[in-house]
Amino acid sequence: MAISDYSTTPASNTSISGINVAENCPPANVNNAIRQLMADLAVQNAALPDGSDFQPIDPTLTALAALTTAANKLPYATGSDSFTTTDFTAYGRTLLALADAAALRTNIGAVTVTAASLAANGYVKLNISGTDFIIQWGTFTAAANSSTTVSLPTAFASFSRTVCNGVGETGTGQQATQPTVRTSSLTSFSAFSGADVATTAYFISVGV
Repeated sequence: MAISDYSTTPASNTSISGINVAENCPPANVNNAIRQLMADLAVQNAALPDGSDFQPIDPTLTALAALTTAANKLPYATGSDSFTTTDFTAYGRTLLALADAAALRTNIGAVTVTAASLAANGYVKLNISGTDFIIQWGTFTAAANSSTTVSLPTAFASFSRTVCNGVGETGTGQQATQPTVRTSSLTSFSAFSGADVATTAYFISVGV
């Protein structure tokens, strides 16, 4: 008989595993009932977990248990044994799941500037208060005594300024005239060179 079979009403407990313990029961039944009760307690005790099977009461666990949780919320500590929750969006979880910095740069569209990337036409974006400030650079061949139209590596959204500079002409006895930006748009610029031969020129553009 299990302890869970006992009634919480004392008068209702008239038998223990078939041993009569009602009023005016035989005296011998008292000894037998006590021994049976001891056996039932031993069985119940054996069924209880030992200290390794459960977590003792702990202030940290108690504080965590008191949190009100909800979807897309993340618990965090605000002090010793003190916790609250904050928003944990799907995009935030995506960022945490990325394997490394390279994966993060790909995810947010960041550009890694290296010596190799600086040697070719390229650009970087700096996000300032939600607006992309863009710096672009590159080289082009400035045609002799004429204008050359150059496409930018990426388009600006609303504003741009471009400057350029050329490699001086050599071997002709005439000093080269540096290319000068004459017109510009959000996607390209036109530079005029007064040199009598084609020259290599460099440009840098900034804007948003």
